[in-house]
Amino acid sequence: MNLLRPSQFAAGRAVALRVLVLTAALGLMTGCAGSPAQVAPSSTSVLEDTADGCLRTDGGCLGVLSPGAHKSVHFTTFGEPSAGQFSYTVDSSWANALDHTPSYWFQRADAYAASNGDAQLPGVYVWGDVAAAAQTFPSCPEESDPAGPTEAVDLLAWMTTLRGVIATPISARIGGATVDGLDIRVDPATSLTCDGAGPYALLIAGRQGAPDPYLWGVSSVERAQVFLLDLGGGHTAAVFIQAPTAEFDALLPPAQDLIATFKFTAP
Repeated sequence: MNLLRPSQFAAGRAVALRVLVLTAALGLMTGCAGSPAQVAPSSTSVLEDTADGCLRTDGGCLGVLSPGAHKSVHFTTFGEPSAGQFSYTVDSSWANALDHTPSYWFQRADAYAASNGDAQLPGVYVWGDVAAAAQTFPSCPEESDPAGPTEAVDLLAWMTTLRGVIATPISARIGGATVDGLDIRVDPATSLTCDGAGPYALLIAGRQGAPDPYLWGVSSVERAQVFLLDLGGGHTAAVFIQAPTAEFDALLPPAQDLIATFKFTAP
């Protein structure tokens, strides 16, 4: 997967996250026409031991995950840090590649173990408190559009209007609910590029004023599915299943099993 990712992460402190996907067709999904996703009461959490350690030098991940239930430590979907806001259950085939304030990354365990811990790999990428990405080509700064939507349903509708995006309705299960959305592919003929790389579509960014800015999108040589979840209180989370087109079909079944276990806890 040829992606430009954030150059640095430090769990629990503000860093700029520049994320431009240079390979992909994207599938967007929203949670039940704007109804809140599964949100449970907040509780204190302790991370379980993992089969292998985090490969990041800053230690901001779990690495290869032991089978069973896990919770985040740094990732927050509600605008303020709170341990364990995000929880899930895995078999032995997943790794957590990043647990950072605005994002939580899953990659297949074998590919992760063979990487340096900071690689762009097929996987599931979860983002919190998302907004519409500013369509500022070709500089593509890590900025959201101050006039753009932040609610799940509105974000979905907005994404279907983006130049070069081809959308098809789909649905999936997340946290016990059926989530409707879109399978989106990026037209390889589109002229939109970022810093000379592309073609691709810019989709989400951190909300205005967020301490950890980021930018995320997909390009024409990759496939992805994106689920936008209305968590209530004006907060929207995004779940991306993403891989190079040739690898996407193999990733999709285990990724769907994984996201079906996702739960978000209110702070």
